[in-house]
Amino acid sequence: MVRLGLLTTFLLCAHAIALSQLRYSTIANTSTMTRYGYDNQMAIQSRDNILISFKRGTGSTSADRQILVAHSTNAGRTFVETDVTTPSNTDTQDPIIASTTSSAVAIYKYDSSGVGWRTCIARSTNSGGSFSLSSLNLNVGSQFISDGVSKYYLCDETYDPYAPIVSTDNGATFKQMKVPPDASKAEDARWACTTSYLWVVYDKSAADSIYIYRSSDNGSSYQFVGQYFVDLPSTSDFSCWAANDQLYITWVHEEVGIYSLRMRTVTGTTLGTINTVISGTSNIYYEPIIKNSTNRVFISLGDQIFLSTDGGVTWSRGSNATTEVPSYPEFASFASVDDTTIYINFNISSTGSERQTVFANWKWTDFPITSLTDDTLITTNSYVDIDWWNRYVETPTYHFQMSTSSNFSPVLFDTTGQDYADIQMNNRFPANSTRYYYHVRGEDVGYNTSWSPTKSFRYGSLITVSPTIIAPANGTTVNYPNLINCQWSSLEGIQYYSFHLSSSESFTDTLSYYYAALANTTLSVFPVKNNAFFNGTFYWHVRGMEYQTGSVGPWSQTATFKYSGVTKVTNQETSIPKNYFVAQNYPNPFNPTTTISFGVPAQSHVTVEIYDLLGRRVANLINDDLQAGYYHISWSAVGLVSGIYIYRMAAQAMDNHKNSFTGVKELILLK
Repeated sequence: MVRLGLLTTFLLCAHAIALSQLRYSTIANTSTMTRYGYDNQMAIQSRDNILISFKRGTGSTSADRQILVAHSTNAGRTFVETDVTTPSNTDTQDPIIASTTSSAVAIYKYDSSGVGWRTCIARSTNSGGSFSLSSLNLNVGSQFISDGVSKYYLCDETYDPYAPIVSTDNGATFKQMKVPPDASKAEDARWACTTSYLWVVYDKSAADSIYIYRSSDNGSSYQFVGQYFVDLPSTSDFSCWAANDQLYITWVHEEVGIYSLRMRTVTGTTLGTINTVISGTSNIYYEPIIKNSTNRVFISLGDQIFLSTDGGVTWSRGSNATTEVPSYPEFASFASVDDTTIYINFNISSTGSERQTVFANWKWTDFPITSLTDDTLITTNSYVDIDWWNRYVETPTYHFQMSTSSNFSPVLFDTTGQDYADIQMNNRFPANSTRYYYHVRGEDVGYNTSWSPTKSFRYGSLITVSPTIIAPANGTTVNYPNLINCQWSSLEGIQYYSFHLSSSESFTDTLSYYYAALANTTLSVFPVKNNAFFNGTFYWHVRGMEYQTGSVGPWSQTATFKYSGVTKVTNQETSIPKNYFVAQNYPNPFNPTTTISFGVPAQSHVTVEIYDLLGRRVANLINDDLQAGYYHISWSAVGLVSGIYIYRMAAQAMDNHKNSFTGVKELILLK
């Protein structure tokens, strides 16, 4: 067969948009695989339930004659094969398969010694888990379709087609119906069906025309719908598909040395406008296949897929679909699962004569994918970092926009650069939980991708009030070795609080204690560090926090107390750490409270988060700008089950955005 490299010479009616493979699964792999990809066929019962039928080989051995159905119940991640070969055969032909929501039927012809060629029907009512076999002594066609509910139509595509064989009971029984009008004059036929109609489209080459009929009684009688002029380079260069009682037809048209891929719709008995998908001077050697989803129409041509979002008026072409698949595939069949997901079945060559039957799950999109989850709450950081990547279309630059309006008017932040945006928020935008919308697109000379889906983040906190200091009274003197019992008022709807104690009114000294996610409104503390007590005046304040998001409210008024009576101080630290670090928590194992210590050598934005082993964040202990110094965070794991948890500290220097640190350690909660 001639490959589809010729498509590079065509004039496209729209941009090229990438159809990128997300995952593909090898279903079978033998040295005698079926020769051509289109000898296989795929049936989609649902997004998860997929069935693919194929013949194992081409030789005369029993292994070569094996007919298999591979079924998946997890959207094609894995497949299980079921042998549906009829016993006592001397030869088999390639199977075809279709399905409804409650059954699946594979059909193939086999030669039985002394009997001749017969038809085997393999039927499953458990998504391909098992099949029952029966035989049919009728001439069968090469196209097998279903309405997805209860009807199957076994139709003939060849010259002078047979009458369709129909089942209206999910494949339990079949009956041969009537031959459509003028069937003897047809060069080729294509069939499609809905729950209401069976459609047949004829190519009458002698008349250079396509003729369309439909039946509302499962092939007992037919109504003429219409005809139109075509000039097909080959009699097989057309196909059709039906959905919602609308017929979609695609074909290759040749006129004065120009080859065009075209399509039109038929609604009721009204023929729609003819639209051109591609056009050029090179011949098109593949039969186009057309399918649709709720809002889109797809056409496959060899290993290319085209997309229309306006009913076929304008089209986009996906990139070559073999970019992540070894060797060169020919699409056997494909199905549009929804507006962006396409399932494809094909064969590819491997090594020598070995071939593989492959299933692929693809996504049709060209826009970059951004890193932030939609509606992320960004607390009062200096910078908001948004990264993105595009596994579909690589472009040299990316265009990022941010606005307080979902229609991006006005645009507050607009930049063109690489695959990230660092947005300095403080002193530029109010930290009052304003929602900011953003999107990004790839840009190249003469081509821009689509804008990514609009996402948003909130900057600031939803907590607008601060607690009130209750005790000790401001300026109270506490003598060694007594504890200082700090108490503050609760905030409505807030269950957790952050507490900060320092010997500096600006909270910038090395004797700095930070407690996050306190589940009560009291805390007893010492002005102590590394077993050293201190005399002097100490400052503390407290604020509410949202446990899941880490969002924090405003600090309370700063309160003071004096500590006296310490006669000896040991191990007092007056320096700041030379490097970032996060220490192992102590105690460990713990129940239910432990302390995490870390060091910050320069003013930095710091986050400390707790995760379980499934990667779910269970606590956000700190998300704030901190001065250089040593810090301790006390965390209470009340409400969590025993087990191993992960804590992660990340720091970003304020004066050098490239100076960063990330540290990860395990802690054990043992109740």
